Amino acid sequence: MAEDLQIAAHGNQNNIEYLNQEMVCAMLRWQQWFENPYVDAKQTKQRLTTKQDFDAFRFGMLNILNQDDVAEATIVPQVDKLLLDTAQSMLEPGADYNQRLAVLMTMGACKYHGFNSYFTDSIRKYGLDSRHQNNPHLEPIYQIFKRVGANTQIGRFKNDQKIYVTPNPRIAYLHSKITPKWFCYFNDKSCQAYINADYDQAITNLFSFHGQDKLTTSERMTINNFFNLWWKNLATSNRQKIAVMPFYRDPKILQSKIAINRLYLEKFGAEKLLHGPMYLTYENIYNQPIKPEWLQIIDIPNQATHQKKLTQLQNSFANTDLKKPTQTVDTQVTIA
Repeated sequence: MAEDLQIAAHGNQNNIEYLNQEMVCAMLRWQQWFENPYVDAKQTKQRLTTKQDFDAFRFGMLNILNQDDVAEATIVPQVDKLLLDTAQSMLEPGADYNQRLAVLMTMGACKYHGFNSYFTDSIRKYGLDSRHQNNPHLEPIYQIFKRVGANTQIGRFKNDQKIYVTPNPRIAYLHSKITPKWFCYFNDKSCQAYINADYDQAITNLFSFHGQDKLTTSERMTINNFFNLWWKNLATSNRQKIAVMPFYRDPKILQSKIAINRLYLEKFGAEKLLHGPMYLTYENIYNQPIKPEWLQIIDIPNQATHQKKLTQLQNSFANTDLKKPTQTVDTQVTIA
C-alpha cells in the first residue's frame, strides 16, 4: 500500500526534494508499523489495514506538507500525532492498550540501509555483505589515482568493508541517493551530477582533480571506460532502494525492550518514545554480513525521476496526485 508519493512543491524549488523526502519517510513509517511481518498482530490485536486506512494516512501527510511552514521542527510533532492516531485506530481498544502499543513500537522498530538498485540481486541472495557488494574493478583506478597524487580521490575511492545501517529513515533515504559513495564522489564533491543523472556535467568533471595532468593517455582511457561502464550500471531511473530490517532480532532482548517501552509509555507518553528509534541520527556499523532473510527491500522514487514532475506542482496539489479513495493508484513504492 505504500504508494503514490508525488507531492506538491510548496514555496520554492529548494523545498521540493525535502518534501519528497518527508513523504518517503512517512511511507516507510507506515510500512514499519502497519505492514511489517515482524509485528505479531495477535500480540497487538491489530486489525488488517485497508486502502481506506492508507489513504487517510497519506492524505493526512499531504496536508501536513502543504502548510506554509514546512520546517522540520513543525512537521515532526504533527507526523508523530498522525502516526499515533493511526495506530490507535488500528489497535482494538482495551485496558492493555499501552502494552500492545509498546509491542507495536518495539517490534515495528526498524533499521534501514540505503543502496543502489544495481545491487538488489546480490542483497537478495547474500544479504548485506561487503564481500559481494564491493567492486573488484576499483583497484586499478585506485592505483592510478595513487600514482598521480590525487589525494582526494585516494581517500574516497576504496571498497568499504563495513555495512552502515540507521534507525532514521531520513538518513537511509539520503544515503540511497549517493550510494555507492565511491562512484558518487568519483569526480564531484557535491555528488550533484550523479544525483541528478546529469551525464554531461559528470563528463565535464571527470578529470577535474589534482594530478590529472600526470595521467598517461592509457590511464585516461582506463578511467573514462570505467566511468562510462558504471554510469550505465548505476545512474539509472528509480535506482534508490532501501533495505529494512528489524531493530531487535534476539527474542529475549525484544521482550525485555517491550517491557521497558511499556513503562516508558506509561510515564512519559508515546511522543517521547517515538523520538528514540524514529528520529535518532546515528549509524550502526556492522563488520559481519546481515542475512537476506532479515531484509525487506523497498523501492523509492529518486530526485532525478521526479524533479520535473515535482517542479510543476507549485503551491497546490495536482489532480493527478490527489487520487480519490475509490481511484486506482499506481504503485511507486513497493515491498519487494
